Amino acid sequence: MLRSRLLWIGVAAAMVAVVAAGALHWWSRPRVLENGSVVTLVNARHLSLGDRYEVGVGTSGTLGLVANRCLAMFSQSGRPRVVVWPPGTTLEGSGHAVRVESQGHTVGLGDQVDGGTMLDNGFAPLRAHLPTACRRYPLDDFDPDG
Repeated sequence: MLRSRLLWIGVAAAMVAVVAAGALHWWSRPRVLENGSVVTLVNARHLSLGDRYEVGVGTSGTLGLVANRCLAMFSQSGRPRVVVWPPGTTLEGSGHAVRVESQGHTVGLGDQVDGGTMLDNGFAPLRAHLPTACRRYPLDDFDPDG
């Protein structure tokens, strides 16, 4: 009897571990959002223990499309950069009526956006998920609250 209880406890613990690992993998992976013909990228959620202090820089520009497909920020200082939005960002609408909702902010094509960037270059794996015509543009993380 004790053996069968221990066996069931072991099986239950293994099942909980598998479900937790799957949920963590889903929760922490970057995402590609697509609505109609418009594509944008969303950064992975990061787990952290305690306070995280990061230093970034301010950034601003006009939200637009590169290659008529991918959301990008157009600034006066250089070429457009495909935006990698923070976790929880959603994409609504399609075509030129597309709207991005991120951290309590809603913006659309042609809107001036201000925020911050960590100048994160760790998005190489995401590039393969972009339409081919968008892959030649640099990727920048963007935080509307930054």
